[in-house]
Amino acid sequence: MSAAENKVFNHITGKEEVVPDFTRPVDVREFCFSQFGACGCTDLVPLLEVVRDFLKWADNTDRTPDDYWDSLFGGHTGIYYIVAGMLDNAGLLEHGSSLRFPWLTPTGKNLLVALQSSPLEAFEQATGTSYNGDYFEPEVDRNHERDEAEDEA
Repeated sequence: MSAAENKVFNHITGKEEVVPDFTRPVDVREFCFSQFGACGCTDLVPLLEVVRDFLKWADNTDRTPDDYWDSLFGGHTGIYYIVAGMLDNAGLLEHGSSLRFPWLTPTGKNLLVALQSSPLEAFEQATGTSYNGDYFEPEVDRNHERDEAEDEA
């Protein structure tokens, strides 16, 4: 795969950037921030569940022409198109004449492998420097700090 096939537009920086192969959890976390608008208060596990399930569905070659939203999102067509559009825009899907019949890009396949290989909590808790240089610190358990302060009082 050439580097040109593995680039996406970062909606935060406004620049095109090379996407990693998602072998490091911190890179999956950063991708959620740069492509899906996640931030420090986002609960990544449900976000990643939606992404994983959609990518898994798109990778299934046994789907029928009628099975493009019924098995996802309770049959809500609008949610299907919002999610499909975001995944397509993030470089994870491609489609021909209709977004109803997408397939995975190499980047989408790499992300699906990562999401199926590790607990989703591992991505939410990932720390370190990501592929684009952003650093994620360990999360501070604010509830634990509050409990300790109440115990001291």
